[in-house]
Amino acid sequence: MRVSRTPGFRREDIRYQLLHRTASAIYEAQRYRTGRALMLVHSFSLTDASFPDFQAFAELMAMPLDAAPTPTSGP
Repeated sequence: MRVSRTPGFRREDIRYQLLHRTASAIYEAQRYRTGRALMLVHSFSLTDASFPDFQAFAELMAMPLDAAPTPTSGP
């Protein structure tokens, strides 16, 4: 998939960190000759301030989210 040719895509709408981490995961999967890659996203925000950015990224990757952020608890 060529992101730059996705209709409605504007670079300023997507955080570069999400694109970079995804590309890195794909690169490493290819380097180790595996058929799968994993890009894990976690947030420590108490307000879910960046969740809309993640939603936009997921939609760009044709993987829209069906759920809202869920609270977690820590130690």
